[in-house]
Amino acid sequence: MVVFASHMDSYLFLLKAFAVGLVLAVPVGPMALLCIQRTLHFGFLTGLITGIGIATADSLYGLVGILGLSVVSDFLLQHQTVFRIGGGLFLGFLGMKIFHEAKRMRKAGGLPEHKGYIRALISSFFLTLSNPMTVLAYVAVMAGMQISAADFRHPWVFVAPVFLGSFSWWLFLASMAILLKKRLRDEHMHMVGMISGVLLMLFSVIVIISAL
Repeated sequence: MVVFASHMDSYLFLLKAFAVGLVLAVPVGPMALLCIQRTLHFGFLTGLITGIGIATADSLYGLVGILGLSVVSDFLLQHQTVFRIGGGLFLGFLGMKIFHEAKRMRKAGGLPEHKGYIRALISSFFLTLSNPMTVLAYVAVMAGMQISAADFRHPWVFVAPVFLGSFSWWLFLASMAILLKKRLRDEHMHMVGMISGVLLMLFSVIVIISAL
């Protein structure tokens, strides 16, 4: 009976960790917009790989939160202005690039050149890492759900369900974007790119201003 209760507690904590990853992934922001734009332009797999990059970064921040690595979190928070400005500038660069590619699409027709899955993965990973405040968000949510490192024999196990929780959201979002793509005509795709580019540039400005 004691063993059964112990297993139930373990499953409950893993379920909570999954919920943490899902809850923190759901808010709509620049990464959601980027995932949708890439899915619409380059297909489901590119959108999904973008989500994997985001979920991986989320998992790392979740690990920092669950382990209470004060040295790491203090460093990230002390230099958060630099990280956030860097992330904001990169976001603005992506927005400008997407916008100009969309303008070329309107003139020449067709979709912009696919830069590859590795680039999609790396860019989404580092863009997500550029916001150290995510650590505080994890700590706050875990405190609300009463999750701590003591709940796990090996705290790093916490990473897997957090990743799956975050990844499940990006899987859903990419799937919805593919359904939307089926309803869009090819001649409308350049508008998607232009709107996405402008919104990403606006997000970039907001990120930089908030960092300052």
